[in-house]
Amino acid sequence: MTKSVFAMSESNRSLPVPVKFPSTTDNELKVIATKMRRSRETLQRIEKLVNKTFNLPSKSGHNFLSKLFYTVMPNMILDKLPGFVTRNLPPEELNYIHATEQLVRGYTNDVQAVIKKTRKAMEELNGTLIQLRANLQQAEEENWDAKRLQEHITQLAGFQTDEEVSGLLSAEFDRYLSDGEKEIRRINLLDILRTMIQTGEKNMCLLARFGNSELQTFQKAVIQLAGFVKFKNAAIVMKEAAEVVTGTNESVFIARDVLMVTIEQSIQAMESGLEAVAIMPKYLITGTDMQELLKRGTKQLGDGLEKVKKSDQKLFAQVQAKIVTKELAPPKPTEPVIDVEASQVKS
Repeated sequence: MTKSVFAMSESNRSLPVPVKFPSTTDNELKVIATKMRRSRETLQRIEKLVNKTFNLPSKSGHNFLSKLFYTVMPNMILDKLPGFVTRNLPPEELNYIHATEQLVRGYTNDVQAVIKKTRKAMEELNGTLIQLRANLQQAEEENWDAKRLQEHITQLAGFQTDEEVSGLLSAEFDRYLSDGEKEIRRINLLDILRTMIQTGEKNMCLLARFGNSELQTFQKAVIQLAGFVKFKNAAIVMKEAAEVVTGTNESVFIARDVLMVTIEQSIQAMESGLEAVAIMPKYLITGTDMQELLKRGTKQLGDGLEKVKKSDQKLFAQVQAKIVTKELAPPKPTEPVIDVEASQVKS
């Protein structure tokens, strides 16, 4: 079966001519595109750096948990969470800037909490010192002996002495210590009480320094948090704008190439189509070749029919000749007819 020229062209065609965007050969644009890509990658690496710096958990596997957590948890509660909690929360879906805010806020909450603990500790220590001074004054005024002073110190420790040990201490004091030894022990125990008061006062001074340091830290943390909260949205917008600009500039250049290449290839395709249209008259059904073919075919078939007609006429003539010859020939003699029945009767 003979293939058409188009079918042969389809089956034997070579690879299509490669199409390139003009912008891909623009070296200046290549340099700019490389810078934009690196800028986007740098912005993306900041989040990884923040997570690594603050030892934050990875986002992988936490997307649903993060969305659910930050949807149901009120901001009022989130703002009061301590740092050790915020560091272990799933990363917020928005971006690392919000995660950083939560860390700063958590740190500020931690400092505030420790200030309150320090203040409480100072109040408790002050009460202890007041009680110690009162006890020391009472012991001096009432001239407590070593045995009572020992019992008092044991009570300060919040320790319950067993009856057996308490009996041994009483026996030692009553039977084995001389008056001089008892006095030395009494003076020593009074000095211990005075030393405890002095140590408490020094602890109070140190706690006050801690409290002042914590207050200074808290003030600086609040200032830092305030600045971050007020300016974070600007940073977020800048980051998003940079990502958008560096991501769409390439498409802006390629958009022109898409149209140009499409139009150019369409022109070439249409030009090829018009070439085919130009030679179409050669293949018109009503063309000269078709007319000649029909004329030639009519003549050829007419000649063939004429030959058939002549052949039929010749055959008819031969048949007619045979018939005429038979009619003109003399008749042949007839043989007698024997009557079978008659001959049988005669016999």
